[in-house]
Amino acid sequence: AVAGEAAPPPAGRIWIALITSSFRPAHARRARAPSDRAERPPGPYATCSIRVRHSTSVTTESKRGASLRGLEGVVAASTAICKVEANSLVYRGYPIEELATTAEYEEVAYLLLNGDLPTKTQLRDFKAELAKHRPLSPFLRQILQEMSESGTAMDVLRTVVSASAAEDPAEGDNSREAEYQKAVRLTAKLPTILATYIRRRKGEQPVPPDPSLGHAANFARMAGVDGHPRAAEVLNTCFILQAEHGLNASTFTARIVAATEADMHASVAAAFGALK
Repeated sequence: AVAGEAAPPPAGRIWIALITSSFRPAHARRARAPSDRAERPPGPYATCSIRVRHSTSVTTESKRGASLRGLEGVVAASTAICKVEANSLVYRGYPIEELATTAEYEEVAYLLLNGDLPTKTQLRDFKAELAKHRPLSPFLRQILQEMSESGTAMDVLRTVVSASAAEDPAEGDNSREAEYQKAVRLTAKLPTILATYIRRRKGEQPVPPDPSLGHAANFARMAGVDGHPRAAEVLNTCFILQAEHGLNASTFTARIVAATEADMHASVAAAFGALK
């Protein structure tokens, strides 16, 4: 995701999919379901600023005895994806209530990455791209097989995401397009990584991804929770609700790492580390 709508930032500082926040003016919101959207160019966006709410002091006391606040109250970013306020969560101008009840997760992921909801053609192509990148290589499957059963989800995701950089076809390329494609590949692989480890902890063999299923239904099947008739529906809603929450700890960490011109895998691995 791109911070703000000003001139594009340098390569390596963009396309962290769950990083920044924006909202569309109320008059530009649509009343119909996202999947019914017709072909049209992206609408205008406004940027908003995020302040650090809580921070420990970098220096607890100066020579004069004055206490410093660290970053508390400082504007940390002008963002262009999500607006978080009391009792309100908005993704690029769309209230979460609308998205969670009418959209598929893939539509919301496209929205966060690209700035607008997809057309039917764009959604079809995006789903196909995600499905193509769901399978794990033998290298990543071996890492999961050898990981301790007592590990945490954050340990697993951080480790495998970091390892996946070594085999990414765009490794070493931090251009805007390359980082975007890395984000898509990671979005596709993360459910497979987690579902594989869930079964590993149960002593079960992994279930390969099914390209005919959507993101939520495929995860339910791979993780072995598809016995409930509404499993895919519930997971789809959960994925949408958790997709973006402004400048939380993991997002802040990812932005700092990306600002050093590290690549997508390094930034996402650091974000998982901050969540542990």
